[in-house]
Amino acid sequence: MRRKLEALKTEPLGSKGKPRTSVSTRMAPTELLQRQQRQARQPSLLLVLPLLLHLSHIHISSSPFVANSQGVNHSPATYASTVFPLDTGKPTAPKTSHKVNDKYTVPDRRIEDAICCLQKTIIHFPDVTARELARVVGKIISMTPVMDIFKVGRWTGINCGLQDHRLAELASELPRYCVTSKAENTAKQYRYAFNTFCKWCSSFNPGIQSLPASENNVALYIIHLAKQCKSSGTIHSAIHAISWAHSLAGYIDPCDSALVKTVKEGAVRETSKPVIKKEPITPEHLKTLVSTFGEDGNLYNLRTLCMCLLGFAGFLRFSEIVNIRYSDICIQTNCVEINIVKSKTDVYKTGHKVCIARTFCDTCPVNMLEKFLKLSNADMHSPLFLFRSLSFCKKFQTYKLRSDNRPISYTRAREIILDSLEKIGLDKCKFGDFEIRWRYLRSRRRC
Repeated sequence: MRRKLEALKTEPLGSKGKPRTSVSTRMAPTELLQRQQRQARQPSLLLVLPLLLHLSHIHISSSPFVANSQGVNHSPATYASTVFPLDTGKPTAPKTSHKVNDKYTVPDRRIEDAICCLQKTIIHFPDVTARELARVVGKIISMTPVMDIFKVGRWTGINCGLQDHRLAELASELPRYCVTSKAENTAKQYRYAFNTFCKWCSSFNPGIQSLPASENNVALYIIHLAKQCKSSGTIHSAIHAISWAHSLAGYIDPCDSALVKTVKEGAVRETSKPVIKKEPITPEHLKTLVSTFGEDGNLYNLRTLCMCLLGFAGFLRFSEIVNIRYSDICIQTNCVEINIVKSKTDVYKTGHKVCIARTFCDTCPVNMLEKFLKLSNADMHSPLFLFRSLSFCKKFQTYKLRSDNRPISYTRAREIILDSLEKIGLDKCKFGDFEIRWRYLRSRRRC
């Protein structure tokens, strides 16, 4: 401590003429002791880093549980199921990648991420934490070569004999069009399920072939899922994903065999559970919600009420509600027109308009929408989403919409709606997926 005080005397003055105090002099004794203990452990991290790098190399070369070691890649750098980036979830054009052999490649994006992470660690070394070192190892593991579905099966000689560059450019678009034949969420679910099957195949010594897979191995995998997952939905996802991967690669579908169909039927019968129906949201529940939360002028509560009333009156799915933008709304004297750009049943995105009438009552969805728009200072020509996350301003004790243009997530929307139902005296455990409840209420709407 004496040395630190002496060093403090020799430090230059700050911008306000005061000596710059070090971080340690402003710390509490317990915090200072903890920092000194961490600094004493820093030299041991110099030995931990090479050990972790060595273990990660062994993990890449021998472990069957490496993420995306086989199956459908999740990187936009290669067309291993043409892949969906983590940020947008939309298919993009392929980028360059380092070729390991005819089937396996290492995406350039993963190499760049690993190099960037290593550079940051070297700059701050040895003042790094164990979590940062683990992140470096994770980046190295992510550079595992991935099997590209569009390099096997029917795709092995797809570019052979194409002398004209125009034909080669058209051939390069084949994977993207094949993948976009499925919805984005469907393709993501298939990718995850097929990768799980590939990891299961690699877990044996010696490993069994996952693409093309034999009907016996697929039947054994179904039995494995029936014992481990205890869910018929997982079995159906695995069957569809395996069929999808073999169809893309041009191999014979093993799920079409009588053995796989018979085992699947037995597994589904064994894992099926009785359906416990949830209670629907009734007009009386909506009236209670409006009478409880509709008059306080709270943006948080108005957002919840607006989502419920619009979904109830317009028969809208959750995906349709959260994708509404300000520019899609046209409020008229007796109704409001909402342009639904994308819908689950509108696979070709032709779009349609939903007209919700003004009922001139407490549960009027148009009136509630106008209150919400007025309180949020909305610009009706803006491309921002209508229902976004909120931030609480402690100074003014109010809520405001966040500036980032991202719709509210399904998990958060379901959470706030169930909490509102609980506040009015209802058991939220009896109400489940409100999106399904809204569709169920199409035959019961009375307001």
